[in-house]
Amino acid sequence: MANKKQAGTERPYTIREFVRKIEQIAKEQGVEYLDQIDYLCADPSDGEGVITNPYADLTMHVAYGGCEGIYADIMLRTEGKERDLMTAKTLGETQDDFVAISAMAARLCCIGKQYIHDHDDEFRWEGHEVTFLKDGRPYGGYALIPEEDIDEVAMRGVKEGCRVAIRDNVTRREWDYQPKSK
Repeated sequence: MANKKQAGTERPYTIREFVRKIEQIAKEQGVEYLDQIDYLCADPSDGEGVITNPYADLTMHVAYGGCEGIYADIMLRTEGKERDLMTAKTLGETQDDFVAISAMAARLCCIGKQYIHDHDDEFRWEGHEVTFLKDGRPYGGYALIPEEDIDEVAMRGVKEGCRVAIRDNVTRREWDYQPKSK
């Protein structure tokens, strides 16, 4: 059953949705060799897993297959943990095919990384944002703060004379911080 909520604004992206987004952008940009691959698919074991942290990097590994073709595996790395994102396969086996699928995979990594960078908030689905505001303008703050650290971090802004805004990244609820009475 399809999830009716909008990915990125009402819920996190699934691996599968993010792979489709990268593929769509790659097609729009005319990424070379994309039209010559046998398939491009999200990791089948984690396609419904979600991406909740914008501090992500995309890495790749390209290798000849055991019996045919060349595979380009693209991984998503956040906070030192790496998980499979997608695999592209070509039936070609020449050195030119190896170089071409490597270049294509590198472009897919760049597209994915740039999309996360440009849509940072769509990938913030854990912890809290603590934003310091002075004269109505952002003055500083912290991202992905665990709930138990909010008071300590928020008090840094209060001591600077800032209004402190908090956002729960999971619920998207926002409020102004009120220091606890002593």
